Amino acid sequence: MKMSGMTFIDPAAGRNQISLKELRELPAVWDTYDSTKHGPLPMSPFYPVVRHENWWGCGVSLSDLRALASSHGIPVAWVPSADVLRRLATMSHSHEEKLQVLIDARAEIIALCREKLDECTDDWLGDTAVVAEKALAALADGHHEAAACLALLGSEDLIYEMSHLTRRAKYKDLTDVAKQDPGGLFAHSHYVLAPLVTLYTDWWAKNDDPVPTALSRHAVVHRLPLEHLSEGHCLIAVMLLVSMVREAQQRYEQIRDDMMDHNTA
Repeated sequence: MKMSGMTFIDPAAGRNQISLKELRELPAVWDTYDSTKHGPLPMSPFYPVVRHENWWGCGVSLSDLRALASSHGIPVAWVPSADVLRRLATMSHSHEEKLQVLIDARAEIIALCREKLDECTDDWLGDTAVVAEKALAALADGHHEAAACLALLGSEDLIYEMSHLTRRAKYKDLTDVAKQDPGGLFAHSHYVLAPLVTLYTDWWAKNDDPVPTALSRHAVVHRLPLEHLSEGHCLIAVMLLVSMVREAQQRYEQIRDDMMDHNTA
């Protein structure tokens, strides 16, 4: 029997319950969904349990998503959209060409970042969500360098928290965590950290090292080379902060739900 596109992409379509076995098997099917080939399809209600919602319909493999993040420093969790991810993945390996994809999608990226920040309302976020709003506003107003600097400095506390490290940890500890691929059913939550591989790559101003190709926190903080703060890299910096804030919102919601369940048990 020939299956319809919807049945192929989401064998659990129309159901409100699935088994753990199915939840382990379905992501491999969902990952094949490319909206440009299969047409627009509603997201499965189970999909966000095991994948980031912005991946729905991108048709990009997990390994390619991780490569975008860890090799080019481009956030892939929560932002950008599936269409932008697809364009990034199908582009050549050239870092500059991938930055151009982001620049061409600037308005779309800013709109999605704003949408994600509107979802970030937890009190535990403190001032970080406000910092993200200000960085995004600066970016939208064309103050790219200011937006990037604010975003990089504003994201660092959350980066340590999302990495489950204290501020006593070294930057190498952050990259070590980011390089891990925990695998398993909920490995997608680790993808928010993958851009840290290049963001915190070793770079020493005192050694007059060449400025890294991908966005480098160390180069920005210790030398501030304006050519490094290109429009594409500034977009990445703000996207990273938004990605971190939205991931924190998700985790705080889960903690609060667990606390509520415990209190009502």
